[in-house]
Amino acid sequence: MNIHADRNSWESHWDNTGKTGFMAKFTEWMRFNMLANSVRDSLDKYCKIDGVYIEAGCGTSQTSDKINKKGKFIIALDFAKNTLYNAMKVKKNDAFINADIMKMPFKDNSIAGIWNLGVVEHFPHNEAVEFMKEFKRILKPEGTLLLFWPPKISVDTIILRPIEFIISLYKGRKYTVFPAEPYRATKSRVLNVAKDAGFRLIGVEFPASTGFTHWVVALRPELSGSINADNRKLRVQANRTNQKRQPVNKMDGSR
Repeated sequence: MNIHADRNSWESHWDNTGKTGFMAKFTEWMRFNMLANSVRDSLDKYCKIDGVYIEAGCGTSQTSDKINKKGKFIIALDFAKNTLYNAMKVKKNDAFINADIMKMPFKDNSIAGIWNLGVVEHFPHNEAVEFMKEFKRILKPEGTLLLFWPPKISVDTIILRPIEFIISLYKGRKYTVFPAEPYRATKSRVLNVAKDAGFRLIGVEFPASTGFTHWVVALRPELSGSINADNRKLRVQANRTNQKRQPVNKMDGSR
């Protein structure tokens, strides 16, 4: 299933966040009381410049509830329109945009930072590269991208998979707490998607504040391509200059 194209699945998923079931309340508690701490701490650590910041794929935006806002204008952006009404309850947000992360409505090099939590794992590699290239386009050269990316093996997989299996048996159909997750984080996936999208890795953490459910992957736009091109030009110019300055050898027997 192309999860990006299936807007209805996301609308349905976020519509269920207001329900009173145990899993809905537990995940809400996790967002406010654990993951929000990790988001706050990671932005404090990696996002030092003032400017506009986007939670790209914000969902309920509950994990942004504890952000230190000094110097930051926060935009909550999501593909699913209905969930933005939940995001509006988070007082740290300044603006709300219903948009596709594959085509962001922002100018090139205009955004200080982007983050999302629990987004990357729902996309295959080529689509993850596509939206990360879009992130790179709008980020300032010194801007930061933070991905809160669940790894292949984590506390939630150990706990939730047996629960999902039991509920699936009871309901007679496949049940999952979250939409499909074909691209959970591994070392190779982090390195490959960063390389293919044009980012350099500046940090990877697996903090207890996430309940050991998410890696925090910090990235900045890779500028080495243009730097290498400039270096090549400089080397060519230097070689030409050196050739012009070569002394003539009067002792080589030539007339």
